[in-house]
Amino acid sequence: MRVLQKGRTAIFLSFLTIFLSCSSESINQDLELNKATVSVNLIGAQAEFDLVNIEVLDVQVKVIDDESVPNCWLSLNVNSKGIYNLLDLIDDSEANLVNSLKIPAGEIFEVKLVLGDNNTIVIDGKTLPLVMNSEHAKGLVVRTEKDLKSNTDYSFSINFDVKKSILKTNIKDRIILSPVLSVSLQTLSNGI
Repeated sequence: MRVLQKGRTAIFLSFLTIFLSCSSESINQDLELNKATVSVNLIGAQAEFDLVNIEVLDVQVKVIDDESVPNCWLSLNVNSKGIYNLLDLIDDSEANLVNSLKIPAGEIFEVKLVLGDNNTIVIDGKTLPLVMNSEHAKGLVVRTEKDLKSNTDYSFSINFDVKKSILKTNIKDRIILSPVLSVSLQTLSNGI
């Protein structure tokens, strides 16, 4: 009788192990199916300066349209942090900041470009710091209500209007960076 009971226990445990492993594989597949793939490119524009350098730290998307919710912003973990000359990012030479990152599918409300403090402009060979207003210290936000479908590839383009973003002042060598951005979204493929 004990041998029979041990046999039943072994069969039950084997069945349970197979069931649980199938369930975890199924859950992982469901999680993968509920993701969209995003890439983000930064595009500059021509302007009458020698260089316009900005320091890119992060790109984030707002996934909950309520600032009081702690995790309303999702970082896209920029793979190419660093300093970019916006005047070089024209004519199909955009900077790829995020490359094929899987994020949860669903609605996004805003895109935020987070800059560092190492922003400079070169005018007639002279390098000057670009001063940002305090309102831009937490990032440059563009409203863009988009619904990202699962199993679909998207490409965001952040367009930086250089001419409108650079403000000269009456104070010698004081140039203000007041970024003017737009965001466009392209659906690259739908795997369904």
